[in-house]
Amino acid sequence: MEFTEFEYGIARLYRKVKMSFVAWTQISIGKTF
Repeated sequence: MEFTEFEYGIARLYRKVKMSFVAWTQISIGKTF
């Protein structure tokens, strides 16, 4: 299965957002406890 440039960009953006969300969640939990 071949990715187009657009799909690849979307996948990278999604991964970056997901990582940021996970990091932000961990930071929030760290501050709470």
